[in-house]
Amino acid sequence: MPVGKSYWNPYRWVPVKNEPPELGTPRYHHRFEGIRGFAWCTLEALTPLIIIGAMKSGSAATDLHPLRSRRTGNYVIPGTSLKGMIRSLYELLANAAVPFPERNVEVDYNHVLSRASDPSPGGAKPGGKREVSAPKKLDPAARVFGFLHAGMVFRGLVRFSDAHPLGNLKEIGPFKVVVGQPRPGASFYPPDRNFRKFYHHHPWTKDCLREAPPGITQTRTVFPLAAGSQFRFRVDFENLLREELELLLYCLVLEPEVTVTLSPEALGPNFNRPVTFSGPMCHKLGGCKPQGAGSVRITLEELRVELDPSIRYRGQGRLSQETAVKIYQNGELEQFLGECRRSALQRIPANILGPLRAMMVFSPDDPRKDIRYPSWQEFRSLSGKSLSLKPPL
Repeated sequence: MPVGKSYWNPYRWVPVKNEPPELGTPRYHHRFEGIRGFAWCTLEALTPLIIIGAMKSGSAATDLHPLRSRRTGNYVIPGTSLKGMIRSLYELLANAAVPFPERNVEVDYNHVLSRASDPSPGGAKPGGKREVSAPKKLDPAARVFGFLHAGMVFRGLVRFSDAHPLGNLKEIGPFKVVVGQPRPGASFYPPDRNFRKFYHHHPWTKDCLREAPPGITQTRTVFPLAAGSQFRFRVDFENLLREELELLLYCLVLEPEVTVTLSPEALGPNFNRPVTFSGPMCHKLGGCKPQGAGSVRITLEELRVELDPSIRYRGQGRLSQETAVKIYQNGELEQFLGECRRSALQRIPANILGPLRAMMVFSPDDPRKDIRYPSWQEFRSLSGKSLSLKPPL
């Protein structure tokens, strides 16, 4: 809610660099030019989790259940959902453009989609009825995750598998929640758009969601998966530079422990001194984020890195191939992730990292507990006004 109120809107703003992305030449797939490998990851839901799927036959039109695989019938998290979650964070930290046309998303001029590539193509390739061009230069996120715009295509260097469940998962609920879509024209959105939107965690709502207040008609009934649900997925990468791999791994596992100090301005009128607390940084995934759903933590089980993938094609023998492959597990994996994390953090500006930690920290000691949207009457009274939310720090 605006400065001076005792509760918090479900979201806050994390600033972006006030400069356009730095463009570079992408590394294509026809030659080995970097690091290749894959990582096995586990995702655990810390609060109820719902990836919206098809409605069950015979259920009410407003009932929403988690997505299931058509092939196996088991719950599933699409790889595209995981990739989108990690890419959006990578875009912020690497100072990349938002990969959606300007007509579909409001963003500051430095980070519109046209800033993600050099308009001069690197070479044309046949693409059916329309010529498809290989981009000459791309921004940092497009070089890693891929690019598609204005007849130019780049496949990207990272692939996410679907995440499949570990053990038997169960749905909980029903919960009747408020539904809606983001409204970039709302009073709380800064006019300069130099920000990214992050939702608060609700670490105290492990068994429920915040339900709709009485009298609200725009609602849906949801049946999320219970906190503690676990999934496993794989991330494949190729031709990455060392710094790209470091930032990718940071975006996946984040930081195991951060300490955040919130100022009285960030806390509201009920606080007259700063509050400090600690916890791990965690992602938000899926639907019902404003109601407390979707807090997840990703851990790496195993990381395989090939520093020189071309050895296997040179006929240099099994021994040479094995020396070019490094498998990280357990303590050695933690040590390697720590090295990558420290290196990646050195390239993240403090004015971005501080608010990011404040929004992604997951701690039961977090004093920001009254998280909700303003009432309809408050929204109505604020119509046409530009108001600031509390700062994240």
